Amino acid sequence: MIEDGFVRLSPRTHDISFTEDHLADIDEVAAHMRAAVKAGWAKRHQMRYSKAYVLLLSWEEDDLGVHTEINELRDVFEDMYHFEVQEYNIPSTKPIRSVMNRVKEFLDLESKETLLIVYYAGHAKRGRQSNEASIWFP
Repeated sequence: MIEDGFVRLSPRTHDISFTEDHLADIDEVAAHMRAAVKAGWAKRHQMRYSKAYVLLLSWEEDDLGVHTEINELRDVFEDMYHFEVQEYNIPSTKPIRSVMNRVKEFLDLESKETLLIVYYAGHAKRGRQSNEASIWFP
């Protein structure tokens, strides 16, 4: 919108209704990382996985350009860590059911000696409506 010769941008560029679910700042991220390292440090020599699988999730309709991020991350997991990487592009039609089915299939790989990593890149587009229930994973 142009007002008084200036372009005024909308203060809301995207849905912020879930901002309380985001980490507030880098200090909070660091605190979570320290807690995770502390929890596993004593057992660091005992934890050995015979296999590691990664599931990279992103939208088919990639309006953020996250496929570049996904590709780079896939290369890191495959080339540096030799993990088995799977990618899944979430469809716009029945996305929740689709993701739930794909994650359940991925969880079938679980065992005591297997590390499973799920990574999601993207966001739900504004105006994308679904009659499906929300997804909540512990």
